[in-house]
Amino acid sequence: EVDWRARPCGQRPLMAPIPPGAGDDGGRGDTEFDYIVVGAGSAGCALAGRLAAVRPRARIALLESGKDTIHERSIATPHDWATNLSGRSDYDYVTESQSGLGQRWLRYPRGRGLGGTSLINALIYSRGFREDWDRMPEGWQSNDLASTFESLEAKLNLTTVAPGPFGLSVIAAAKSLGVSKGGADHWEHSGIMDGARAAVDARTGRRADVYRAFGADRCNVVLIGGTAAKVLFEAAGGEHVAVAIQLRSSRRLVRVRAGGEIILSAGAVDTPKLLQLSGVGPPALLGKLGIPLVRDLPVGYGLKDHTLLAVGAQSTVALDPAKDFAPHGTEGFINDEANGVQLMILDGVALHGLLPIVVGFWSSGVRCGEP
Repeated sequence: EVDWRARPCGQRPLMAPIPPGAGDDGGRGDTEFDYIVVGAGSAGCALAGRLAAVRPRARIALLESGKDTIHERSIATPHDWATNLSGRSDYDYVTESQSGLGQRWLRYPRGRGLGGTSLINALIYSRGFREDWDRMPEGWQSNDLASTFESLEAKLNLTTVAPGPFGLSVIAAAKSLGVSKGGADHWEHSGIMDGARAAVDARTGRRADVYRAFGADRCNVVLIGGTAAKVLFEAAGGEHVAVAIQLRSSRRLVRVRAGGEIILSAGAVDTPKLLQLSGVGPPALLGKLGIPLVRDLPVGYGLKDHTLLAVGAQSTVALDPAKDFAPHGTEGFINDEANGVQLMILDGVALHGLLPIVVGFWSSGVRCGEP
């Protein structure tokens, strides 16, 4: 766990132990905040940075269990991204056995540290499909969010990647099969997307530093190192109000002031897990685990994700290592919306010695035997 004192501006996060004897009594004012953001991944950093900017007098706590590893070579170097999977910045989760995959389990990488999964992912930047956003409620549709995306993208200083010889040959093959080119704006489209944007800082050529780019290192954000064990609630007017976060392996509580907020941004796995550990979830499950029920809600169900299928093929395209590879290996996409398939064109630079491959993200809706 880190020092609870606010650090001077401009310093890297301080990962020092809390002084011995510091408990949950006395000094509670030192651990009380206007906002508590749990999880310093992409969303948590964006939230903490935005709150700090628009409410400069607010005291904001940002909780994170991992360390500041963005400057480590394997993480900072775009084409080394695959070497970080199952490394020390990965929680290294695995799924339960999957009935649709012959009872096999799959690895489920989740990033740990300042930046979360942006530390270990394949550095692919995507807004998603405009049509998907336009099915959202008013205020969350593509036109509503365009300026927000532009602001975030400017902070990340994204790198635009054009397809090299290998990518162009794959695109030409797709065109010969009648696949048309997608739109030319920054949204995903059905068809060929020649080129990509990468979460690589165009100034430095290194992985984008989400924690600092989004302003989560501002002076009124106190970084707290530790794992959130549960959200503590107090009864108020027939309801339960979240008042604090209890840290694992410590008696210390991180409290929110009256009228403040606790914001859970620990990711698609750990946010519902934290809620269930706190008593928010299905009564049958919580009762089985001996967790007192706070609120009956269907937490922990409905996760949808894509599986990854790697298809390798020998290529006769001559490539110059000095100029023909994308920094992170992704040169474009071929989106088949009708069949629920997205092909990602990888030139092989991130796979260290393997032949260039095309990786298909097959949706769970594709039935066996279909092309």
